[in-house]
This record gives sequence, structure tokens and C-alpha cells, in this order.
Amino acid sequence: MRAGIAERAASRAGAGAGPAEGQAYVQRFTRWQVVQHAVLMVSFTGLALTGIPQKYAQLAISRWLIEAMGGIDRVREVHHVLAYVLLGLGLVHALEMAARATRYGLRSQMWPGVQDARDLLQQLRYFMGLEHEEPRFGRYSFKEKFEYWAVVWGTAVMGLTGLILLYPEVATRYLPGVVVPAARAAHGGEAVLAVVAILIWHMYNAHLRAEVFPMDPVIFTGRMPRERALREHPLELEPPGRASAQTSATGASVTSPGRGGGPSTP
Repeated sequence: MRAGIAERAASRAGAGAGPAEGQAYVQRFTRWQVVQHAVLMVSFTGLALTGIPQKYAQLAISRWLIEAMGGIDRVREVHHVLAYVLLGLGLVHALEMAARATRYGLRSQMWPGVQDARDLLQQLRYFMGLEHEEPRFGRYSFKEKFEYWAVVWGTAVMGLTGLILLYPEVATRYLPGVVVPAARAAHGGEAVLAVVAILIWHMYNAHLRAEVFPMDPVIFTGRMPRERALREHPLELEPPGRASAQTSATGASVTSPGRGGGPSTP
């Protein structure tokens, strides 16, 4: 197992030096998906920076951050604007997925399934030295699915509880008054959970893994070196005859994954 990890790290070290002319790539994300991630990244970061200091306002560092950002009123204004941006993004994404469902049905490569549970068990066994090979993934691994649905769940919880806190009079017209303190507790708890998940889970997978350190550029460029895709998502590209290649403007070969496993996007 250690030899396999060292071999993968060594082979990927060269890929981090930058795209080589003529290198083959696969189209991993569309431009629209890249834009959605950028909006999510900016809005979430801003919400964390303006929200966590409010939750822990008794701390000296929180008071310093709030003053540095222009005072509590300005911090709240920015927080609310970014919250609407995130809610808008979530609504657009939900409508997009609904439209896709009407076209392709409910089948999606992002749905978790029994195979993901098997892959998780195999991954754990591999880490413990009980398996000789890591699981082979299709377009999305169980880790990517987990993170995607964590964002969906977190956005829904934070959005609903945030609206209750922002409009308590409206909420208590239809719901009991206890919903307001309950929403405050859920909003703060989910915020801490989301920030911790980003700092530990996402930062490791997107920045600190030996294979991508110091940063995985795929979500910003939308494309992944084909050699890496064959390692990390081999089932998506097999059999090779189902992939169609086209030449990019730079002369690099860009492969669009075939439709054998369903739509190439969620």
C-alpha cells in the first residue's frame, strides 16, 4: 500500500508543474459549473467571516474582526447580502436539477448508492492494509457525493433557519414562537459544522493531498489531465471507445466522457 501511495505521489508531482502543451485532458466540469463553484466559494467564505464572529461575539478576536469589517451593522448587512446570494445560487441549482430530471429522469451519477457503501468499506480496508487495491470510481466517488450532499443539506438548513431569524415576525405567524430560538441554535451549530468540514475535509481533498498539493486546479479550469482521470475515475472513461476526443485551441486533446453512464453532469 505504501509503495502504491508513493508511486501515485511521484507520478502526480510532475502534473502539478502546469499544463504541458499537447497533453490530453478530459472535460470534468462545464463553464457554468465552474461559475457556480466560484459563487459558492466567495459567498460561503464571506458568510463564515461575517457569521462566526457574531456567534462568538464575546471573544476578543471576534470583536476585533467585527470592528475591522466596519462594525456590527456593516457586518450584518454584508452577511445578509451574501446569504441572499447563496440562497439564489441554491435556487438556480435546484431548478437546473429539476429541469435535468424532466429530461433524463431521476437517474443521476450524483445519487448515493449501494456501490458507494462498498467503495467506502474497500477504501477503509485498503487504508488498514486489508486490501491490495483502492476502489475504482466512476464520474463521482463516494467522497465527492458526500461533500455535494453536505452542501445541499447545509444550504437548506442555513437558508431556512436564516430566514426565520431575519423575519421572526413572519415566521411566528405560522409557527410557534419556540421556532426562533430553535432556528438560532440550528443556524449557529450548522455554521460551525460547515466551517469545520471545509477546513478539514475539503481543504485536505482539494489542497493538502499529495496528489494535488498545493491546490487542485480542476474546479477552476474545468478540465483534468486524462492520465489523472484514468487513475481517479477509470470507470467513467472505460471502455475507451465511448469517449470522443476533440482538439482544443491550444493543441491539447480534450476528451468529453461518453454518455454510457448517463449525463456527464449531475
